[in-house]
Amino acid sequence: MLSLDLNYAMNESLAPCAGMREIAPLGERVDRCLADLRAGGPLKGWVGLPFEDGPAAEAAAFARSLPEGLRDVAVLGIGGSSLGPLAVYHAARHPHVLRPAPGDERSRLLHFLDNSDPDTVGSILEGLDPATTLYIVITKSGSTAETASQLLIAWARASEVLGESARDHFVFITDPERGDLRALAGRLGVRTFSVPPDVGGRFSVLSPVGLVPTAAAGLDPAALIAGARRVAAACLDAPLADNPAALLAAIAHLADVREGRNVHVFMTYSDRLAPVGAWFRQIWAESLGKPRAGGPPAGPTPLDARGATDQHSLLQLLVQGPPDKFVVFLDVRSRREVTVPALFEDLPSFGYLAGLPLATLIDAERRGTAMSLARAGTPSITLTVDDTSPASMGALFFLLEVATAIAGSLYGVNPYDQPGVEQGKKLACGLLGRRGFEEMRAEARNLEDRRSDDLVIEF
Repeated sequence: MLSLDLNYAMNESLAPCAGMREIAPLGERVDRCLADLRAGGPLKGWVGLPFEDGPAAEAAAFARSLPEGLRDVAVLGIGGSSLGPLAVYHAARHPHVLRPAPGDERSRLLHFLDNSDPDTVGSILEGLDPATTLYIVITKSGSTAETASQLLIAWARASEVLGESARDHFVFITDPERGDLRALAGRLGVRTFSVPPDVGGRFSVLSPVGLVPTAAAGLDPAALIAGARRVAAACLDAPLADNPAALLAAIAHLADVREGRNVHVFMTYSDRLAPVGAWFRQIWAESLGKPRAGGPPAGPTPLDARGATDQHSLLQLLVQGPPDKFVVFLDVRSRREVTVPALFEDLPSFGYLAGLPLATLIDAERRGTAMSLARAGTPSITLTVDDTSPASMGALFFLLEVATAIAGSLYGVNPYDQPGVEQGKKLACGLLGRRGFEEMRAEARNLEDRRSDDLVIEF
């Protein structure tokens, strides 16, 4: 289902960075990390998700029980509660398809309210008819401010239109026991799904966080799990030399610590797969960018890009800018068949394109980009999936999750916490006057008082 091309990172006749080929000494550290993952432990429950069929079956049964009149699904969440299901949906339902096929009542449109921007939240919720909309609210903690605000706005609108039956149009995905969202579900009588307590948000796409929206869209959540299960042995049991997840992690790590390539570009050559770049950016940044014991802070900077579009923006920087980049290309084998017609062949700019499949064009653009980077000394690897089905997405997600965990071990950091994010959340809660955050409110006020109006220029 997947392939990993390492030629422009490890082939001695092609790869520009010799240090990245010296991965063998990392073998023992990778083996210890894999053994630790297989043993489980706090926040490592995601490792077992590919082997659990129950949550996918439950999500599918829930989707089958939805009335046929439901046409739209609003997914209320942010970060790990949104990026994964968005990527699955975007891959399977092309972003430029505005409506499901006529007669396909189970293929609903999903709308992701993944921010607190009033222009986005207002326009989406105002454009949806509560009578034909399902609202999926996702927050493991049950207290995420962005999601809570989205929920309150959506609930007020839906209950105004539907009265007490509004609860039948909502489903909450949260902690099985704790949090205000869990308490509110009991008060309102809303259907709930549980995020396992030992699964962190950015590692939760194979839990109900990803399974329920996938099923609600009319896709098969079991396929998502099956795809992850298919690659689990290769990612969890194989030694470094044969392990795609470990190789990706080790090469990316060496690119950073040996070659100073601490900007890791994730470039997708498929519009359907573009949101995977945003998902990768979160899991790579939040998992790896933090202090480590006995050394300076770790953390490569992930940058997502889209080919071939960003060949006309970022490629100049990647080829001739500072030598601090390492590139992961994401490609897909199966594409729609669109052929360039034979027109105006007497003109050189058009003639050579006659009869050319667009799939051949974008493939040549990716290969040409990788070649130009290699010539400039910038290493890259290419990860290819067969198609954009939920099965392929499940395999891709699990591989990248394992790679992230291994990279965390190689960097010497805990890949499952995010103290830098938590501090910002606490200060925001203090600014908003949330009860229990008085100390943060005082700190925020102190920082605001030290700001100088002289450094604010209005024009």
